[in-house]
Amino acid sequence: MHSDRLSELRRQRASAADHLACLDSEIAAENAMLAPETASEATLEAYQPNPSSVRRDTKRGCFAYFAAALLAFTLTLAAIYFLFYRDRPLLFSADQRPADMGPDHRKSP
Repeated sequence: MHSDRLSELRRQRASAADHLACLDSEIAAENAMLAPETASEATLEAYQPNPSSVRRDTKRGCFAYFAAALLAFTLTLAAIYFLFYRDRPLLFSADQRPADMGPDHRKSP
């Protein structure tokens, strides 16, 4: 009975060794397939932008868009005022003057 057990253990060891050899060959095949992907990843990493310059450029672009929007808004308000309200004062009419402005606040030389 002792020899049967020993022969069974040797058979299992041989089977495990065959299985490990099969796994090693599959691992080698997968590594060979991954090698081109690793090279392409290295190429992609070489062309990645610098994060600090991307941050600086983004901030600069946001300020530029804000300035352009503010300028457009100001020009729109100026155009509306000069086209529609130039002859009618928005704040003070001729009948309603602040107390500190006398009737002849615009003196001609």
